[in-house]
Amino acid sequence: MSLKKQSISSLLFVLLEQFFNRGFRFVLNIVLARLLLPEDFGLIAIVIIIVEIGQSLVGSGMTASLIRSTEVNERDYSTVFVINLVSSIFLYGLLFVASPWIADFFNAEELTLIIRLLGTSLIIGSLYSVHWTIWIKELQFKTLFVVQSPALVISGGVGVIMAYNDYGLWSLLYMYLTQSILTAVFVYLWSDWRPRFIIDGERGRQHFDFGYKLALSSLLQTFFKYIYDLMIGKMYLASVLGLYNRAYAMQNFLPSLLVSSTNKIIFPLFSKMQSDDEFLKQNYKKLLSMVYLILTPALVFVYIMAENLFVFLLTDKWLAAVPYFQLLCVVGLLQPLQAYNMTLLKVFGRSDLYLRLEVIKKILLVLGLLIIFPYGIYGLLYFQIGYGVIELYLNAFYSRRFIKYALFQQFQDIIVVIIMPIVIGVLCYGFYKFFIYDVIPSPLLHCLVFGMGYGLLVATVAWIGMPRLVGEIRSMAISMVNQVLMRID
Repeated sequence: MSLKKQSISSLLFVLLEQFFNRGFRFVLNIVLARLLLPEDFGLIAIVIIIVEIGQSLVGSGMTASLIRSTEVNERDYSTVFVINLVSSIFLYGLLFVASPWIADFFNAEELTLIIRLLGTSLIIGSLYSVHWTIWIKELQFKTLFVVQSPALVISGGVGVIMAYNDYGLWSLLYMYLTQSILTAVFVYLWSDWRPRFIIDGERGRQHFDFGYKLALSSLLQTFFKYIYDLMIGKMYLASVLGLYNRAYAMQNFLPSLLVSSTNKIIFPLFSKMQSDDEFLKQNYKKLLSMVYLILTPALVFVYIMAENLFVFLLTDKWLAAVPYFQLLCVVGLLQPLQAYNMTLLKVFGRSDLYLRLEVIKKILLVLGLLIIFPYGIYGLLYFQIGYGVIELYLNAFYSRRFIKYALFQQFQDIIVVIIMPIVIGVLCYGFYKFFIYDVIPSPLLHCLVFGMGYGLLVATVAWIGMPRLVGEIRSMAISMVNQVLMRID
C-alpha cells in the first residue's frame, strides 16, 4: 500500500474512532449531566485530574520513543512494558498513601476512597500501553476502533443505569473504572503480542533518554492543563468546578477531536518524512487550512447559540456555565495551532526543546496566575485567553527554524479561513436577532434555524472563494468513503 493510500485509510479509521468514541462520550455526558448535579461532576473531576497526572508519567515518553524509532524489536517492547508496569505500581502506591491528604486539601472526605479505587486504572492502563503503541506505530487504527468502542459503550451503560438509580458521583467512578478494565481485557483478546518480563538495559536507556523529557513535558502539560480546575476546586464549591468542567468539555469536544485525530496521523507519518522539509511545510499548511475551515464555523455557531444549546442539552440547572463556555470557545480556536507546532518538535526528535518550552511556558503561567488569582473565576477565564496567545507564540518559535514556517506566515495562510466565518456569524446573528428570534418558541428550533442558515452561507462563500481548499476536503472525503465501500464489498 502506498504512503498516500495508507495515510487515507488510517485517517478514515482515526476519524471513525474519534467521532464514535468522542461523540459517544459527548452524548453520554449530556445524559449524565441531566441525571446528576454539578457538584457530582466537580468531585469526580478532581480525581480524574490526579489520575491523568499519574498516567502522564507512566510510559508516555517511552511509548513515543517506540513510535518514533525506525528499528524496534521484541526486546524494546518488553523492556518498555516492564518499566511502565513497575512505574505504575509505584505511582499507585504513592496515590494510595497520599489520598487522605489530597481529600483534606480539597475539603472532601469521600475523595480518599474514590482516589484509591480509580487510581487502580494506572496499573490497568500500563498493562496494554505497549499493545496500543504497536498498533499506532503500524497505523492499525481500525484495530484501535474495534477494541476501544465496546468497552466505552458497556461502561457508559453502567454509568447511566447507576445514575438513573441515584448513585450520584459513584456512577461516574464505576463507569470510568469499568471502561479501564474492559479495555485491557479486549486488548489482550485481540492482540497477538505478549510481553516478556525482560529488561534490556541498553535499549531501555535509549528510550528513556528520549522519553523522559517528553514524560516530564507531559506531566507539566497535564498538571497545568488542569491547573484552573484544581484552583477552582480548592477555592470554590464543587458545584462551580462542575459548571466549569462541563463548559470546558462542551467547548473542547470539536477542537480536541480534530487535533487528536489528525495528530495520530501526522506524528508517525511526518516522522517517516522528517528529512523532507518542503513536504512537511506544504502538508502542514494544507492541514491547518482544512482544520480551521471546519473548526471556526462550528465554534462561532456554538458561541452564538450557547444559551439555547445548554437549555436543550443539559437543562436550566447548567445555565450558569454559559458565560464560561463562550469565553472558552476563544481558547479553543487557538488549540490546533498550539498542538501542531509542538508536534513538529517531536517529529524532529527535539524532546529537549519540547521540555524547555514547557518549562518556560509553565513559569509564565504560574506568574500570571499569581497576579490574576484575586480576580475570581472570570479573571481566570480571561487570563486563559491571553495566556493562550502567548503559548501559541512560544510553541511556534522553532517552526521557523525547522521548516522555515514562522507563526506570522501560518496566520497569513489561514486568516481568511478564520475571519470569514466570524464575519458571517456576526451578520447572521444581527439579522436573526432582529427579524426571527422572537417568533421561534423553543431552544432546539433556534439552533436548527440559525444553524442551517449560517452553515449554508459559510459553505457557499467557501465554495466560491476557496474552491481549491474545498476541493481538497471533498477529494479526501470521497477517498475515505471509497475506502469504506471497498471494505463493505
